[in-house]
Amino acid sequence: FLPPKAPPPVIKIPECPVPSVNEAGYLLDSPLCADVMFVLQEQDCIFAHKIYLATSSSKFYDLFLMECEESSDLDETQCNKENTSKDVLTSHLETNYDSDEISLKSVDVKIPAPETTDSLNMLKPEFGETISAARSLSSWGKGFVSVHKEMQVNPVSNRMCPVTVVKMDSSVQAGPFKTVLQFLYTGQLDENEKDLTRLAQIAEILEVFDLRMMVENIMNKEAFMNQE
Repeated sequence: FLPPKAPPPVIKIPECPVPSVNEAGYLLDSPLCADVMFVLQEQDCIFAHKIYLATSSSKFYDLFLMECEESSDLDETQCNKENTSKDVLTSHLETNYDSDEISLKSVDVKIPAPETTDSLNMLKPEFGETISAARSLSSWGKGFVSVHKEMQVNPVSNRMCPVTVVKMDSSVQAGPFKTVLQFLYTGQLDENEKDLTRLAQIAEILEVFDLRMMVENIMNKEAFMNQE
């Protein structure tokens, strides 16, 4: 006789946690791996992430795209300079086929000394060091002053890394501006937000028209329309 059939195994699939939109908002408050820093009123600094801003705002998309194109041009210029230097150095070399020796036309060519620890430390980027020249944004968009790249210490990891620094006009206040960034990260707006007028102005500057409409609904006491 065969033994009785074993009962079927109990298969239990664990429930996947529902991702919360607040996780993205937390990333703004704790800006790990941030690659852009906004300077407001010459004193307030807000770190953020280009990927969130560029995918949520056409204004930020155009800004970061313009910066990438300029960086490519600078890299190409630097590469051309290096190639030119190599060509100049190569032109000083002349092969003597009779004696199978290579002589230098220029006697001023010197072999660089091995790099020491001090020289390597001098090559390391320093905090606040500007990587690229500042570009004026006054004519590009209202509320923007300039953009450039510099070395900054991440407030979470405490590591120094290149960051795009965007200086905003003095009329842009830190509180409403961060609320707009919070909306770009989470897609949500607190109906109890106080400074709605400035919030609407910044949303207009950054071309976040969805937020602009939501603010108008709240001001017109039609916040229920924001749920649609």
